[in-house]
Amino acid sequence: MTVKEMRNLLGLSQQKFGDKYHIPKRTIQDWEHNLMTPPIYVIELLERFVLKDVNEEICPPNVNMTVKDLRNLLGLSQQKFGDKYHIPLRTVQSWESGERSCPVYVIELLKRAVLIDSKQKCDVKAK
Repeated sequence: MTVKEMRNLLGLSQQKFGDKYHIPKRTIQDWEHNLMTPPIYVIELLERFVLKDVNEEICPPNVNMTVKDLRNLLGLSQQKFGDKYHIPLRTVQSWESGERSCPVYVIELLKRAVLIDSKQKCDVKAK
């Protein structure tokens, strides 16, 4: 996973990402513009902590997330989200509109699936 992919996974600007992980903004810019290459140990350490932070963001205990929140984390339309997880489009629409409530166990399963899929999406891009 590249630094930019990790930063985008968290939805942070270069400045906020740098502040969070104590990396100068200029260093992040250089890495993202291929002016410098971060050492592999930095990438591996950053990836470990970014994925931990994403996991806590997606799966925090006792925090309510909606289907729309999860869908937006992946940047998918309702149709593509439904297709990805084999949920009928009408069901996704009714959950998001509040017409029907998504069962808690489904939300919890989706949280974990979104975390796994976020990492795989970044791994595929990195190859």
